Amino acid sequence: MEGLWAKIGKGFWFVSPLLLVMLLELLSFYPFHLPNMAVIRPCFALVAVYYFAVYAPWRFGMIMAFAAGLLADSLFMVPFGSYALVFALLFKVAEALRRFLVDKPFYIVWIGFGVFALAANLLMWFAVAFVAGRFTAFLPMLVSYSVLVAIYPFVSFLCFLLLKLLLKVNRYE
Repeated sequence: MEGLWAKIGKGFWFVSPLLLVMLLELLSFYPFHLPNMAVIRPCFALVAVYYFAVYAPWRFGMIMAFAAGLLADSLFMVPFGSYALVFALLFKVAEALRRFLVDKPFYIVWIGFGVFALAANLLMWFAVAFVAGRFTAFLPMLVSYSVLVAIYPFVSFLCFLLLKLLLKVNRYE
């Protein structure tokens, strides 16, 4: 019986980065209401995808990023495959730039995320505009991007704690 629980525990630790991304997607689904503005929904999961691509790509692969993107597509009701494409592209590009980013100070990694998040938000804005047949308001997307970049330190700290815990658990196995 202990063997079964050990296997279940290992499986949980294997998918825990994906579970964190899914939890962040659920938190992103909650709309923020700002005065005199449309509802904004920053995609907090983008932070975790970027973090794991830079600091632990072996823990969170492109398939997991794609799967998390499909969940985001269904939650945010955007063209199916949009977030999946954005998450997968972000993961691969961040993983390719990993050598440059991994030993840099935090503010450099944060700026890197800002560039990635801007590209991701613009790509999603264009995808929604393409499907809708018209451009939507630009200001809510810009505010959503600003909130996402501002919250990056907090979400990346959660990812750091999870990764530290995962590395500690793996050391004792």
